[in-house]
Amino acid sequence: MRLTLYANSLLLVMGAIFVCSWWIQSIAGTVVFNQEQSEHGGSSESKPVGTPHHETATEGE
Repeated sequence: MRLTLYANSLLLVMGAIFVCSWWIQSIAGTVVFNQEQSEHGGSSESKPVGTPHHETATEGE
């Protein structure tokens, strides 16, 4: 067991670094997306489902 762990230590460390960086980047992307949505005054939906266009339209569109 000890020899197998030692023989694959580089693979295990690099795999852990990859998974951690991927996880952190996905969290950061979600935070940025939510921040941009709140700055633009809306949710991730453009309008509620089933709402007529004339009720949600803004001037100039």
